[in-house]
Amino acid sequence: MKKETRKSLQLFGRLLNVGFSVFITILIGVGLGILLDNHFQTNYIKIITIIVFTIIAIVNFFIEILKVK
Repeated sequence: MKKETRKSLQLFGRLLNVGFSVFITILIGVGLGILLDNHFQTNYIKIITIIVFTIIAIVNFFIEILKVK
């Protein structure tokens, strides 16, 4: 396998990992928001947890992208 091909596959793997991590983080936020919403019978907790976990996912995305380069 050529060196360039190996490096591009490694980069693709890292970026795929970052994308999956962002997706899972947002999914955890939505799930936790729905769980807390059902427990406390309010909609505000769901919205707050979705926003917080989305911000965490975006920050994690930028940190991982800066590590890749």
